[in-house]
Amino acid sequence: MSSDAEMAIFGEAAPYLRKSEKERIEAQNKPFDAKTSVFVVHAKESYVKSTITSRESGKVTVKTEGGEPMGIFSILEEECMFPKATDTSFKNKLYDQHLGKSNNFQKPKPGKGKAEAHFSLVHYAGTVDYNISGWLDKNKDPLNETVVGLYQKSSLKTLALLFASAGGEAEASGGGGGGKKGGKKKGSSFQTVSALFRENLNKLMTNLRSTHPHFVRCIIPNESKTPAGLLGLLEEMRDEKLAQLITRTQARCRGYLMRVEYRRMVERRESIFCIQYNIRSFMNVKHWPWMKLFFKIKPLLKSAESEKEMANMKGEFEKTKEELAKSEAKRKELEEKMASLMQEKNDLQLQVQSEADALADAEERCDQLIKTKIQLEAKIKEVTERAEDEEEINAELTAKKRKLEDECFLLCHNHYVDRLWQEMGP
Repeated sequence: MSSDAEMAIFGEAAPYLRKSEKERIEAQNKPFDAKTSVFVVHAKESYVKSTITSRESGKVTVKTEGGEPMGIFSILEEECMFPKATDTSFKNKLYDQHLGKSNNFQKPKPGKGKAEAHFSLVHYAGTVDYNISGWLDKNKDPLNETVVGLYQKSSLKTLALLFASAGGEAEASGGGGGGKKGGKKKGSSFQTVSALFRENLNKLMTNLRSTHPHFVRCIIPNESKTPAGLLGLLEEMRDEKLAQLITRTQARCRGYLMRVEYRRMVERRESIFCIQYNIRSFMNVKHWPWMKLFFKIKPLLKSAESEKEMANMKGEFEKTKEELAKSEAKRKELEEKMASLMQEKNDLQLQVQSEADALADAEERCDQLIKTKIQLEAKIKEVTERAEDEEEINAELTAKKRKLEDECFLLCHNHYVDRLWQEMGP
Protein backbone atom coordinates (compact mmCIF):
# COMPACT_ATOMS: atom_id res chain seq x y z
CA MET A 1 0.00 0.00 0.00
CA SER A 2 1.18 3.53 -0.78
CA SER A 3 1.70 6.11 1.96
CA ASP A 4 0.78 9.80 1.81
CA ALA A 5 4.35 10.59 0.80
CA GLU A 6 4.21 8.11 -2.07
CA MET A 7 0.79 9.42 -3.17
CA ALA A 8 2.24 12.96 -3.25
CA ILE A 9 4.14 12.09 -6.47
CA PHE A 10 0.82 12.26 -8.32
CA GLY A 11 0.61 16.03 -7.66
CA GLU A 12 -2.86 17.56 -7.84
CA ALA A 13 -4.36 14.13 -8.48
CA ALA A 14 -3.32 12.90 -5.02
CA PRO A 15 -6.49 14.08 -3.17
CA TYR A 16 -8.57 12.43 -5.89
CA LEU A 17 -6.69 9.15 -5.75
CA ARG A 18 -6.36 8.96 -1.93
CA LYS A 19 -8.54 6.27 -0.29
CA SER A 20 -10.20 6.33 3.13
CA GLU A 21 -8.72 4.42 6.09
CA LYS A 22 -11.39 1.68 5.95
CA GLU A 23 -10.75 1.05 2.24
CA ARG A 24 -7.00 0.97 2.87
CA ILE A 25 -7.43 -1.74 5.54
CA GLU A 26 -9.59 -3.79 3.16
CA ALA A 27 -7.04 -3.39 0.37
CA GLN A 28 -4.24 -4.80 2.53
CA ASN A 29 -5.79 -8.28 2.34
CA LYS A 30 -5.78 -8.32 -1.47
CA PRO A 31 -2.85 -8.92 -3.90
CA PHE A 32 -2.75 -5.34 -5.20
CA ASP A 33 0.29 -3.27 -6.30
CA ALA A 34 -0.21 0.38 -5.37
CA LYS A 35 2.73 1.53 -7.54
CA THR A 36 1.16 0.51 -10.82
CA SER A 37 -2.57 0.61 -9.95
CA VAL A 38 -4.84 3.11 -8.20
CA PHE A 39 -8.54 3.54 -7.40
CA VAL A 40 -10.71 6.01 -9.38
CA VAL A 41 -14.34 6.98 -8.91
CA HIS A 42 -16.78 5.76 -11.54
CA ALA A 43 -20.34 6.95 -12.23
CA LYS A 44 -21.89 5.16 -9.24
CA GLU A 45 -19.43 6.51 -6.66
CA SER A 46 -17.84 3.06 -6.15
CA TYR A 47 -14.18 2.07 -6.65
CA VAL A 48 -12.88 -0.05 -9.54
CA LYS A 49 -9.40 -1.35 -10.25
CA SER A 50 -7.40 0.77 -12.72
CA THR A 51 -3.89 0.80 -14.13
CA ILE A 52 -1.69 3.88 -14.63
CA THR A 53 -0.77 4.23 -18.30
CA SER A 54 1.27 7.46 -18.29
CA ARG A 55 2.55 10.33 -16.14
CA GLU A 56 3.36 13.67 -17.77
CA SER A 57 4.13 16.84 -15.74
CA GLY A 58 1.88 15.89 -12.84
CA LYS A 59 -0.92 14.58 -15.13
CA VAL A 60 -1.76 10.93 -14.56
CA THR A 61 -3.72 8.87 -17.10
CA VAL A 62 -5.42 5.69 -15.83
CA LYS A 63 -7.31 2.89 -17.54
CA THR A 64 -10.14 1.09 -15.75
CA GLU A 65 -10.04 -2.68 -15.69
CA GLY A 66 -13.38 -4.36 -16.19
CA GLY A 67 -15.47 -1.57 -14.59
CA GLU A 68 -18.18 0.67 -15.92
CA PRO A 69 -17.14 3.95 -17.65
CA MET A 70 -16.79 7.08 -15.55
CA GLY A 71 -19.76 9.39 -15.34
CA ILE A 72 -19.90 12.85 -16.89
CA PHE A 73 -19.55 14.63 -13.55
CA SER A 74 -16.68 12.38 -12.50
CA ILE A 75 -14.83 13.15 -15.74
CA LEU A 76 -15.57 16.86 -15.25
CA GLU A 77 -14.15 16.80 -11.71
CA GLU A 78 -11.07 14.90 -12.89
CA GLU A 79 -10.41 17.44 -15.66
CA CYS A 80 -10.83 20.33 -13.22
CA MET A 81 -7.90 18.99 -11.18
CA PHE A 82 -5.45 19.35 -14.07
CA PRO A 83 -4.35 22.89 -14.98
CA LYS A 84 -3.72 22.04 -18.66
CA ALA A 85 -7.18 20.54 -19.20
CA THR A 86 -9.34 22.21 -21.86
CA ASP A 87 -12.86 21.89 -23.17
CA THR A 88 -11.51 19.85 -26.07
CA SER A 89 -9.77 17.35 -23.77
CA PHE A 90 -12.94 17.10 -21.70
CA LYS A 91 -14.99 16.39 -24.84
CA ASN A 92 -12.45 13.80 -26.05
CA LYS A 93 -12.63 12.01 -22.68
CA LEU A 94 -16.40 11.97 -22.86
CA TYR A 95 -16.28 10.47 -26.34
CA ASP A 96 -13.69 7.89 -25.28
CA GLN A 97 -15.73 6.82 -22.25
CA HIS A 98 -19.27 6.83 -23.64
CA LEU A 99 -19.52 7.23 -27.43
CA GLY A 100 -20.45 3.87 -28.92
CA LYS A 101 -20.64 2.27 -25.48
CA SER A 102 -23.85 3.86 -24.23
CA ASN A 103 -26.97 4.33 -26.35
CA ASN A 104 -27.91 7.39 -24.31
CA PHE A 105 -24.73 9.28 -25.32
CA GLN A 106 -24.63 10.46 -28.94
CA LYS A 107 -23.00 12.99 -31.18
CA PRO A 108 -25.22 16.03 -31.80
CA LYS A 109 -26.89 16.26 -35.19
CA PRO A 110 -26.24 19.63 -36.86
CA GLY A 111 -29.31 21.53 -37.95
CA LYS A 112 -30.20 24.91 -39.38
CA GLY A 113 -30.86 27.45 -36.66
CA LYS A 114 -29.65 25.17 -33.85
CA ALA A 115 -27.05 26.30 -31.34
CA GLU A 116 -23.60 24.68 -31.29
CA ALA A 117 -23.59 21.43 -29.29
CA HIS A 118 -20.80 19.04 -28.30
CA PHE A 119 -22.77 15.97 -27.20
CA SER A 120 -26.37 14.80 -26.83
CA LEU A 121 -28.13 12.76 -24.14
CA VAL A 122 -31.17 10.66 -25.01
CA HIS A 123 -33.92 10.92 -22.37
CA TYR A 124 -37.23 9.09 -22.40
CA ALA A 125 -38.92 12.37 -23.31
CA GLY A 126 -36.50 13.35 -26.08
CA THR A 127 -32.91 14.16 -27.02
CA VAL A 128 -31.18 17.13 -25.37
CA ASP A 129 -28.05 18.79 -26.80
CA TYR A 130 -25.34 20.16 -24.49
CA ASN A 131 -22.63 22.76 -25.08
CA ILE A 132 -19.60 22.30 -22.78
CA SER A 133 -17.94 25.63 -23.47
CA GLY A 134 -16.74 27.10 -20.18
CA TRP A 135 -17.77 24.09 -18.07
CA LEU A 136 -14.29 23.67 -16.60
CA ASP A 137 -13.99 27.33 -15.59
CA LYS A 138 -17.49 27.41 -14.12
CA ASN A 139 -16.99 24.13 -12.28
CA LYS A 140 -13.75 25.45 -10.68
CA ASP A 141 -15.54 28.48 -9.24
CA PRO A 142 -16.69 27.28 -5.76
CA LEU A 143 -17.63 29.49 -2.84
CA ASN A 144 -14.69 30.24 -0.57
CA GLU A 145 -15.45 29.45 3.07
CA THR A 146 -13.85 32.69 4.29
CA VAL A 147 -15.88 34.79 1.88
CA VAL A 148 -19.06 32.93 2.82
CA GLY A 149 -18.33 33.52 6.50
CA LEU A 150 -17.90 37.26 5.86
CA TYR A 151 -21.15 37.36 3.92
CA GLN A 152 -22.99 35.54 6.72
CA LYS A 153 -21.74 38.13 9.24
CA SER A 154 -22.63 41.06 7.01
CA SER A 155 -24.68 43.93 8.43
CA LEU A 156 -26.91 43.74 5.36
CA LYS A 157 -29.71 41.37 6.36
CA THR A 158 -30.51 40.40 2.77
CA LEU A 159 -26.89 39.39 2.02
CA ALA A 160 -26.63 37.41 5.26
CA LEU A 161 -29.94 35.63 4.49
CA LEU A 162 -28.81 34.63 0.98
CA PHE A 163 -25.65 32.93 2.33
CA ALA A 164 -27.15 31.58 5.57
CA SER A 165 -27.12 27.93 4.39
CA ALA A 166 -24.06 28.09 2.12
CA GLY A 167 -21.64 27.17 4.91
CA GLY A 168 -23.65 24.08 5.89
CA GLU A 169 -23.65 22.81 2.31
CA ALA A 170 -19.90 23.37 1.91
CA GLU A 171 -19.22 21.65 5.22
CA ALA A 172 -21.44 18.67 4.34
CA SER A 173 -19.90 18.16 0.89
CA GLY A 174 -16.30 18.96 1.78
CA GLY A 175 -15.89 17.44 5.19
CA GLY A 176 -16.93 13.81 4.61
CA GLY A 177 -14.56 10.86 4.07
CA GLY A 178 -12.91 9.30 7.10
CA GLY A 179 -9.21 9.35 7.72
CA LYS A 180 -6.58 9.18 10.38
CA LYS A 181 -6.88 11.29 13.46
CA GLY A 182 -5.56 14.73 12.72
CA GLY A 183 -6.11 14.24 8.98
CA LYS A 184 -6.87 17.25 6.79
CA LYS A 185 -10.47 18.30 6.30
CA LYS A 186 -11.35 18.66 2.63
CA GLY A 187 -11.83 22.42 2.16
CA SER A 188 -13.55 24.54 -0.43
CA SER A 189 -10.42 24.49 -2.63
CA PHE A 190 -11.29 20.88 -3.63
CA GLN A 191 -15.03 21.45 -3.75
CA THR A 192 -16.53 21.94 -7.22
CA VAL A 193 -19.90 23.03 -8.46
CA SER A 194 -20.56 19.63 -9.99
CA ALA A 195 -19.88 17.97 -6.62
CA LEU A 196 -22.54 20.11 -4.97
CA PHE A 197 -24.92 19.40 -7.85
CA ARG A 198 -24.24 15.67 -7.68
CA GLU A 199 -24.80 15.69 -3.92
CA ASN A 200 -28.16 17.43 -4.36
CA LEU A 201 -29.02 15.01 -7.18
CA ASN A 202 -28.20 12.01 -4.97
CA LYS A 203 -30.44 13.43 -2.20
CA LEU A 204 -33.24 13.88 -4.72
CA MET A 205 -32.87 10.33 -6.04
CA THR A 206 -32.76 8.99 -2.46
CA ASN A 207 -36.05 10.76 -1.72
CA LEU A 208 -37.58 9.46 -4.94
CA ARG A 209 -36.49 5.88 -4.22
CA SER A 210 -37.87 6.07 -0.67
CA THR A 211 -41.31 7.14 -1.97
CA HIS A 212 -43.70 5.93 -4.66
CA PRO A 213 -43.99 8.78 -7.19
CA HIS A 214 -46.79 8.45 -9.76
CA PHE A 215 -45.65 11.21 -12.12
CA VAL A 216 -42.32 12.91 -12.89
CA ARG A 217 -42.32 15.63 -15.53
CA CYS A 218 -39.21 16.14 -17.68
CA ILE A 219 -38.90 19.50 -19.45
CA ILE A 220 -36.67 19.60 -22.54
CA PRO A 221 -35.68 22.76 -24.46
CA ASN A 222 -37.87 23.61 -27.45
CA GLU A 223 -35.32 24.92 -29.91
CA SER A 224 -37.67 24.85 -32.91
CA LYS A 225 -40.24 26.98 -31.03
CA THR A 226 -43.08 24.75 -32.24
CA PRO A 227 -45.86 23.18 -30.09
CA ALA A 228 -45.50 19.45 -29.33
CA GLY A 229 -48.65 17.33 -29.37
CA LEU A 230 -52.29 18.29 -28.85
CA LEU A 231 -51.72 20.13 -25.57
CA GLY A 232 -49.00 22.24 -27.17
CA LEU A 233 -51.30 23.06 -30.09
CA LEU A 234 -54.10 24.06 -27.72
CA GLU A 235 -51.70 26.22 -25.71
CA GLU A 236 -50.50 27.87 -28.94
CA MET A 237 -54.10 28.57 -29.99
CA ARG A 238 -54.86 29.95 -26.52
CA ASP A 239 -51.80 32.22 -26.63
CA GLU A 240 -52.76 33.54 -30.08
CA LYS A 241 -56.32 34.23 -28.96
CA LEU A 242 -55.14 35.93 -25.78
CA ALA A 243 -52.69 38.03 -27.81
CA GLN A 244 -55.52 39.09 -30.15
CA LEU A 245 -57.83 39.97 -27.26
CA ILE A 246 -55.14 41.89 -25.38
CA THR A 247 -54.08 43.75 -28.57
CA ARG A 248 -57.70 44.64 -29.34
CA THR A 249 -58.30 45.79 -25.77
CA GLN A 250 -55.14 47.90 -25.81
CA ALA A 251 -56.13 49.42 -29.16
CA ARG A 252 -59.59 50.34 -27.84
CA CYS A 253 -58.11 51.85 -24.68
CA ARG A 254 -55.64 53.88 -26.70
CA GLY A 255 -58.42 54.99 -29.08
CA TYR A 256 -60.62 56.09 -26.17
CA LEU A 257 -57.75 58.02 -24.56
CA MET A 258 -56.88 59.68 -27.88
CA ARG A 259 -60.52 60.69 -28.46
CA VAL A 260 -60.67 62.23 -24.98
CA GLU A 261 -57.41 64.06 -25.63
CA TYR A 262 -58.69 65.21 -29.04
CA ARG A 263 -61.83 66.70 -27.45
CA ARG A 264 -59.67 68.51 -24.92
CA MET A 265 -57.45 69.85 -27.69
CA VAL A 266 -60.50 71.08 -29.65
CA GLU A 267 -61.94 72.80 -26.55
CA ARG A 268 -58.54 74.35 -25.79
CA ARG A 269 -58.26 75.58 -29.39
CA GLU A 270 -61.72 77.12 -29.32
CA SER A 271 -60.97 78.76 -25.97
CA ILE A 272 -57.74 80.21 -27.36
CA PHE A 273 -59.59 81.57 -30.41
CA CYS A 274 -62.23 83.17 -28.16
CA ILE A 275 -59.61 84.78 -25.93
CA GLN A 276 -57.66 86.04 -28.93
CA TYR A 277 -60.84 87.50 -30.48
CA ASN A 278 -61.71 89.32 -27.25
CA ILE A 279 -58.18 90.71 -26.88
CA ARG A 280 -58.16 91.99 -30.47
CA SER A 281 -61.58 93.58 -29.98
CA PHE A 282 -60.43 95.28 -26.76
CA MET A 283 -57.24 96.57 -28.40
CA ASN A 284 -59.30 98.04 -31.27
CA VAL A 285 -61.66 100.03 -28.99
CA LYS A 286 -59.16 100.82 -26.25
CA HIS A 287 -58.48 104.40 -27.47
CA TRP A 288 -62.03 105.14 -28.62
CA PRO A 289 -63.43 108.25 -26.77
CA TRP A 290 -66.69 106.61 -25.94
CA MET A 291 -64.83 103.64 -24.45
CA LYS A 292 -62.75 106.01 -22.29
CA LEU A 293 -66.02 107.60 -21.11
CA PHE A 294 -67.39 104.11 -20.38
CA PHE A 295 -64.30 103.26 -18.33
CA LYS A 296 -64.89 106.41 -16.22
CA ILE A 297 -68.64 105.80 -15.75
CA LYS A 298 -68.31 102.06 -15.06
CA PRO A 299 -67.14 102.45 -11.39
CA LEU A 300 -70.14 104.72 -10.72
CA LEU A 301 -72.42 102.08 -12.21
CA LYS A 302 -70.80 99.54 -9.95
CA SER A 303 -71.53 101.69 -6.86
CA ALA A 304 -75.19 102.01 -7.87
CA GLU A 305 -75.33 98.28 -8.43
CA SER A 306 -73.72 97.69 -5.02
CA GLU A 307 -76.37 99.86 -3.32
CA LYS A 308 -79.06 97.90 -5.09
CA GLU A 309 -77.39 94.63 -4.06
CA MET A 310 -77.23 95.90 -0.45
CA ALA A 311 -80.97 96.67 -0.48
CA ASN A 312 -81.69 93.23 -1.88
CA MET A 313 -79.50 91.67 0.79
CA LYS A 314 -81.38 93.60 3.52
CA GLY A 315 -84.70 92.41 2.14
CA GLU A 316 -83.40 88.83 2.04
CA PHE A 317 -82.10 89.23 5.59
CA GLU A 318 -85.51 90.39 6.88
CA LYS A 319 -87.20 87.57 5.04
CA THR A 320 -84.75 85.05 6.46
CA LYS A 321 -85.26 86.50 9.93
CA GLU A 322 -89.04 86.08 9.66
CA GLU A 323 -88.64 82.52 8.40
CA LEU A 324 -86.29 81.82 11.32
CA ALA A 325 -88.88 83.16 13.83
CA LYS A 326 -91.58 81.03 12.24
CA SER A 327 -89.35 77.95 12.33
CA GLU A 328 -88.54 78.63 16.00
CA ALA A 329 -92.24 78.92 16.86
CA LYS A 330 -92.97 75.76 14.94
CA ARG A 331 -90.09 74.02 16.68
CA LYS A 332 -91.46 74.97 20.11
CA GLU A 333 -94.92 73.78 19.11
CA LEU A 334 -93.51 70.48 17.93
CA GLU A 335 -91.54 70.12 21.16
CA GLU A 336 -94.72 70.64 23.19
CA LYS A 337 -96.52 68.07 21.06
CA MET A 338 -93.60 65.73 21.53
CA ALA A 339 -93.78 66.19 25.31
CA SER A 340 -97.54 65.50 25.35
CA LEU A 341 -97.07 62.44 23.15
CA MET A 342 -94.34 61.16 25.45
CA GLN A 343 -96.69 61.65 28.42
CA GLU A 344 -99.45 59.76 26.66
CA LYS A 345 -96.97 57.05 25.77
CA ASN A 346 -95.93 56.73 29.43
CA ASP A 347 -99.57 56.63 30.55
CA LEU A 348 -100.35 53.95 28.01
CA GLN A 349 -97.33 51.94 29.12
CA LEU A 350 -98.51 52.19 32.76
CA GLN A 351 -102.04 51.18 31.74
CA VAL A 352 -100.71 48.24 29.73
CA GLN A 353 -98.57 47.23 32.70
CA SER A 354 -101.52 47.37 35.09
CA GLU A 355 -103.71 45.40 32.70
CA ALA A 356 -100.94 42.87 32.30
CA ASP A 357 -100.74 42.56 36.11
CA ALA A 358 -104.54 42.16 36.34
CA LEU A 359 -104.44 39.57 33.61
CA ALA A 360 -101.73 37.70 35.47
CA ASP A 361 -103.84 37.79 38.68
CA ALA A 362 -106.91 36.56 36.77
CA GLU A 363 -104.89 33.74 35.25
CA GLU A 364 -103.60 32.83 38.68
CA ARG A 365 -107.14 32.80 40.13
CA CYS A 366 -108.36 30.76 37.19
CA ASP A 367 -105.58 28.24 37.79
CA GLN A 368 -106.56 28.14 41.50
CA LEU A 369 -110.26 27.59 40.65
CA ILE A 370 -109.34 24.83 38.24
CA LYS A 371 -107.30 23.13 40.94
CA THR A 372 -110.21 23.54 43.43
CA LYS A 373 -112.65 22.14 40.87
CA ILE A 374 -110.43 19.11 40.36
CA GLN A 375 -110.23 18.57 44.12
CA LEU A 376 -114.04 18.86 44.53
CA GLU A 377 -114.66 16.50 41.63
CA ALA A 378 -112.34 14.00 43.30
CA LYS A 379 -114.27 14.36 46.58
CA ILE A 380 -117.64 14.02 44.80
CA LYS A 381 -116.37 10.90 43.12
CA GLU A 382 -115.23 9.53 46.47
CA VAL A 383 -118.60 10.31 48.16
CA THR A 384 -120.47 8.76 45.23
CA GLU A 385 -118.43 5.62 45.54
CA ARG A 386 -119.08 5.53 49.29
CA ALA A 387 -122.87 6.06 48.70
CA GLU A 388 -122.90 3.18 46.25
CA ASP A 389 -121.12 1.00 48.78
CA GLU A 390 -123.67 2.06 51.48
CA GLU A 391 -126.58 1.24 49.14
CA GLU A 392 -125.13 -2.21 48.49
CA ILE A 393 -124.73 -2.78 52.23
CA ASN A 394 -128.32 -1.50 52.84
CA ALA A 395 -129.64 -3.88 50.19
CA GLU A 396 -127.85 -6.80 51.82
CA LEU A 397 -129.18 -5.85 55.25
CA THR A 398 -132.73 -5.54 53.85
CA ALA A 399 -132.47 -8.98 52.31
CA LYS A 400 -131.20 -10.40 55.59
CA LYS A 401 -134.02 -8.64 57.45
CA ARG A 402 -136.63 -10.17 55.17
CA LYS A 403 -135.06 -13.56 55.54
CA LEU A 404 -135.09 -13.22 59.33
CA GLU A 405 -138.72 -12.05 59.28
CA ASP A 406 -139.67 -15.10 57.23
CA GLU A 407 -137.82 -17.35 59.61
CA CYS A 408 -139.49 -15.66 62.57
CA PHE A 409 -142.90 -16.07 60.96
CA LEU A 410 -142.26 -19.76 60.36
CA LEU A 411 -141.07 -20.19 63.90
CA CYS A 412 -144.13 -18.39 65.24
CA HIS A 413 -146.41 -20.41 63.04
CA ASN A 414 -144.82 -23.66 64.08
CA HIS A 415 -145.00 -22.63 67.72
CA TYR A 416 -148.62 -21.74 67.32
CA VAL A 417 -149.38 -25.03 65.65
CA ASP A 418 -147.59 -26.91 68.38
CA ARG A 419 -149.61 -25.13 71.02
CA LEU A 420 -152.84 -25.94 69.22
CA TRP A 421 -151.91 -29.59 69.08
CA GLN A 422 -151.05 -29.53 72.61
CA GLU A 423 -154.37 -27.99 73.58
CA MET A 424 -156.27 -30.40 71.38
CA GLY A 425 -154.38 -33.39 72.65
CA PRO A 426 -156.11 -36.55 74.15
